[in-house]
Amino acid sequence: MSINKVTIIGLGLMGGSLGMALRKKVPTIEVCGVDRQSEIVRQAEKKGSVDYGTIDLGKGVRGADLIFLATPLAVMPCLCITMQPYLKQGAIITDLGSTKEQLVKCLEEILPEGVFFLGGHPMAGSEKKGIKEARADLLENAVYILTPTTKTKVQVIDTLSTFLYRLGVRIILLSPAEHDRKIAAVSHLPHLLANALLNTVGILEEEEEGYFSLSAGGFRDTTRIADSQSEMWTEILLQNRKALMPVVKRFRSVLAEYEEALRKEDSVCLQELLEKARQRKQKNHKIMAHGKMF
Repeated sequence: MSINKVTIIGLGLMGGSLGMALRKKVPTIEVCGVDRQSEIVRQAEKKGSVDYGTIDLGKGVRGADLIFLATPLAVMPCLCITMQPYLKQGAIITDLGSTKEQLVKCLEEILPEGVFFLGGHPMAGSEKKGIKEARADLLENAVYILTPTTKTKVQVIDTLSTFLYRLGVRIILLSPAEHDRKIAAVSHLPHLLANALLNTVGILEEEEEGYFSLSAGGFRDTTRIADSQSEMWTEILLQNRKALMPVVKRFRSVLAEYEEALRKEDSVCLQELLEKARQRKQKNHKIMAHGKMF
């Protein structure tokens, strides 16, 4: 399978950054962008995210060897149904979404014979949004998860993996269920916690002013991701609730240990918990530094 034309549907932060990376790292291919807003298409062309763009889905995907879905999860199935008449035989469709089990099952059933879907999730991003925030190095050295199933052809995995390696990413293969379970812990739970922390301190601020004015680096770093799009994250969290709920329950159990140590003034237990977390942070740092995931 050779890839000569790539189409990116959805020209926001992720789609725009992907396009910039493609045009920088693989300059010989044709990169087409599709977005429902003509102004966004114009900005993407001006920024260099795409060779050309269009608001016409059929025109955008016609002749594409590889199609990236960089839209909200909820619209992906409708897009795949709408684009079917224009898809070439042998085309590969992938996505940039944050949940996989429901989506993969749905799209594998929707797509016609001879068109292949392989779920994808680059572990990169920002609390910022929009094509204006796109940058060519966003995916550089990022872990990029692919989620094949028993229906996925080996050739499709090899073709997409080989292509993505050219962007400087590190490929990890996980089943859709394992992806959702682990991403619930390392991505979705942190978003919940950042939001819960801000709302907790926000309530205190409403009761007595002065909390926010005293916040410094620790509070800023811990709550940075709470500035993400609430609509998008509502969709993500609800779609992955089956995997997320047990992780939330586990977190509440761990937090209860800290609460109990404080209640009992148990300095030994509290220090053990803090030290265990410090050691796990060091382990996390080493794993990330050496590119070893899961």
